[in-house]
Amino acid sequence: MTGSQFPPPEREPEPVQAPTGQARVANREERQAFWTAILRDVGRPMDERLRASELLARSEADFLTRVQATGPTLEQLILEATGQKP
Repeated sequence: MTGSQFPPPEREPEPVQAPTGQARVANREERQAFWTAILRDVGRPMDERLRASELLARSEADFLTRVQATGPTLEQLILEATGQKP
């Protein structure tokens, strides 16, 4: 089915309200605690636990992409473009 084939909703859904005294969006520590709890929950399927592990690792920058550039530096390119000598 495409979006145009679905009937329109009967009424607008109620907005989700944050519990009193809590922020609407979880902060970094709350997300990390959540992912850690899922990771350690042996009752959950392994794919969920692995995904939580990946998200937790990414939040801690455990995966780094190293890029090594070769060639002239930005400063050298600007000096060359403006006709100045290094």
